[in-house]
Amino acid sequence: MQAAFSLGSGKFDVHETARPDLLPGEALVRVVAAGICGSDKWDLARPDLPRRVAGHEFAGVVEAVADGKTDLLPGAAVAIEPTVGCGDCAACRGGNYTACRRAVSIGYGRPGGFAEYVAVPFGNLFPKPAELSFVEASLAEPTAVALHAVGLAEVAERSCLVFGAGAIGLLVAQALQVRGAGAVWVVDVDADHLRVAEQLGGIATINSTADPALQVLQSVPVDVCFEAVGHIDSVLQAAVKVVRPFGTLVLLGFQHPGGLPTNPVVFKSLTVRGSNGRTVAEFQQGLRLLASGHIRVGPLISARYPLGAMEAAFAEARGALKVVIEPQTIQ
Repeated sequence: MQAAFSLGSGKFDVHETARPDLLPGEALVRVVAAGICGSDKWDLARPDLPRRVAGHEFAGVVEAVADGKTDLLPGAAVAIEPTVGCGDCAACRGGNYTACRRAVSIGYGRPGGFAEYVAVPFGNLFPKPAELSFVEASLAEPTAVALHAVGLAEVAERSCLVFGAGAIGLLVAQALQVRGAGAVWVVDVDADHLRVAEQLGGIATINSTADPALQVLQSVPVDVCFEAVGHIDSVLQAAVKVVRPFGTLVLLGFQHPGGLPTNPVVFKSLTVRGSNGRTVAEFQQGLRLLASGHIRVGPLISARYPLGAMEAAFAEARGALKVVIEPQTIQ
């Protein structure tokens, strides 16, 4: 099979390698679509990156199954939850496997979806709804991430602001609509991304290049603010500034060099929640919302590339909403 081994600095070595051997309780999945995540854009650009096969957003078809109990037979179309928990701890038993201290993620500690085949434990396979394409189903994981973040705050009938019109930010905005937010605003510097936000419907946008002081929000009490950018101190500072006293700030972005500005957090009595991962229930809900069309990912797809064009795909992904790799196509 072909697999794309990351070399760091956005470089990849795509070559033939052996199909993974299956352990009991695992399935061999033929990968049809795999998304390049926002975290991949930072991680795979590192020059010191250990060689690995990345890709944690993917969907495909069960090719074979090893020993163990499963209802999924070869030929089943599936979406993959990438976090493999221990299965025994309290977090795993509660369906919150991303909080498992022994968790390993497909695409990080295990070979991922930028390959023609991947070994996946049975518990990480979820049937793909017939209404969804494989490309759409590959975005079930970031959809669940957005649902998890929105679930950390009281948003019904509240004024909500999202910093970042990347794929995660636009999924958060749609999840806010699903959860009944009173108003949804999205802030970004990229006019093209903001146009996609507007096309989704019901989302107000602010171009912070044209309005760096966010003057338009002076008369808008922002109840809940979501930071979905990361790495940029000025964005985090703006998020803390605009949310009203006693409001809530949910952080999906991280690695801000200057850290959290604690003075305004304390003086405004803000509630700050960090958001990481998702639960089994949120992954399943994400698939249902995608299948029903209540959350749309089609407008977020910027480009599709074959596995052999991994470097070109990654280069485009740096400025795109969502680039999807298609290692194998299904007719």
